[in-house]
Amino acid sequence: MNIRSLIVPALLVVPLTAIAQTPFKQEDWTLRAPINVPADISGFVAMELTGEVVDAAQPGLGDLRVVDAAGGLVPHLVRRTMPAPAELVWEAHPLINQTWVDSQYARAVVDFATPKRIDRLRVGTSGDSFRRYALLEASYDAVSWETLDAMWLFRLPAENTVFTEDTFRFRTAAFRYLRVTVSNMEDEPSQIDIAGVETAQFETDTPKTFPVKSVVTVLPLEPDEGNISAFEIDLGHRNLPIAGIAIDVPDPYFHRRYSLHGVEIVPRPTETGTVDEIVEHPIGCTGVFYRIRREDVIDEHLISGNFHSPWRKLRLRIYDDDNPALDLKTSRISAARYPLPSVIFDATPGGAYTLLAGNSSAAAPSYDLARSVENLDAATLPVATLGAGSAGTLVETSPWSERFGWLIWAALIAAAGLMGALILANIRRMKTD
Repeated sequence: MNIRSLIVPALLVVPLTAIAQTPFKQEDWTLRAPINVPADISGFVAMELTGEVVDAAQPGLGDLRVVDAAGGLVPHLVRRTMPAPAELVWEAHPLINQTWVDSQYARAVVDFATPKRIDRLRVGTSGDSFRRYALLEASYDAVSWETLDAMWLFRLPAENTVFTEDTFRFRTAAFRYLRVTVSNMEDEPSQIDIAGVETAQFETDTPKTFPVKSVVTVLPLEPDEGNISAFEIDLGHRNLPIAGIAIDVPDPYFHRRYSLHGVEIVPRPTETGTVDEIVEHPIGCTGVFYRIRREDVIDEHLISGNFHSPWRKLRLRIYDDDNPALDLKTSRISAARYPLPSVIFDATPGGAYTLLAGNSSAAAPSYDLARSVENLDAATLPVATLGAGSAGTLVETSPWSERFGWLIWAALIAAAGLMGALILANIRRMKTD
């Protein structure tokens, strides 16, 4: 028997049996939703994600996939509109013309030698606990000065934490000279020292924000927690780009330390079963809420934000110390977010695409697209949208192998019949020979 004559028909089965293997295991993803691409569009499109998608996905969105009608991967990019975390490079500067007037103010000037572009200035002053008014002025010639910003400086120590507000934030400016004036408070008759000044630049266009439909509840406290007002803020979804958590209170003047934490429910095994344990994660949002009247001007700081929240629930604590609690009802605590990330991919006319999310073990894909295409702005591209069900429970699509099982079986039966016929013909030919 000619072995080669038997191997060749068998090899013909390989392309057909490959039909039984799906190009991509969509069943490993818990969320699948069809993507609506305009029929007349060819080329790159942008699709803004929904709260349901980012909630199901990994915090870094590395498990997102776009697949075509055949189940093949379609390279994509993820574009975020949230300002990047402020990883600032601070530069210290020597001070000149340091002056002070007892019981009134301390003042110092920074000379950059040439105009310097900055939008942050951090000032350090003497003292362990204080509340002081500070004024920042700018000049080109050290003769004429214009007000650049004003703020209240705070340093409020509490146990192992120090709550501070010490940074001016303003629109990017380029001046040669900056002058900082720090005023004494009524209970500070001694001289204030301006210990140092640092500057940085973190220029960014602030995206539009949207309200978050959050649910706020008052948290009960243990007796040993002190005089604290605590609230739980349910954002509705995980992985939101939070622009701010704001409070709205009618109190005419106050200053309160605050902290914000993310909440995670972790199941812990016990002898009798599993118990849910609440674990709090620091977000890095601590500081001072305040409303202060100075002469006829009211200064206030009532918002904390610009952070990515892997957690659906947050805990806000306001430390009242010896003061009565603020008149803060749950309806006066609100949240806002930046636009959700967008997925960009190259669509073909009439193509059918599906978005996959929700696979905790998936690694982020590495596409040539990310290194080959630059300056793709989601705001300028044609818009694609998630299909039916994307606003609630997303549409589940069964794997290709389940939807077309009959075709796979037909291909296998045809392949087996073809192979049997070829083998039988070869055997007959051998007998004739």
